[in-house]
Amino acid sequence: MLCYQYVSGISFITLGLVSLFNAYLPPKIFSNDPEMVTIRHKCGFLSFFASIIYALILYTLIQFELIFNVVLGMIIVVNLMIITMFAYLLIYSKKAEKAQRY
Repeated sequence: MLCYQYVSGISFITLGLVSLFNAYLPPKIFSNDPEMVTIRHKCGFLSFFASIIYALILYTLIQFELIFNVVLGMIIVVNLMIITMFAYLLIYSKKAEKAQRY
C-alpha cells in the first residue's frame, strides 16, 4: 500500500506537468512541417540519452542499496522520461517559434 501511495502521487504529478506542457505547446508542433519533424526527432534523441542517464542512476542507487523497491524506481524513471520528452518538446518548439518571429 505504501508503494501504491507514492506511485499514484508521482503519476498525478506527471499527468499535471504533461497537461501544462501541452497547454503551452504550439499546435503546429504535431504537423508534418520539416522543421517540426526535425524538432521532434531532436527531442526524441535527447530524451533517449536522458533515459539512459536515468537508468544508470537507478542502477547505481540499487547497487548501493539506497532504493529497495525496484518497481518504484522503475516507475519514477518512466515518469521522468515522460516529463523530459515533453519538456524538450516545449523548449525546442518555443525556440523555433521565437526564431521564426525574427
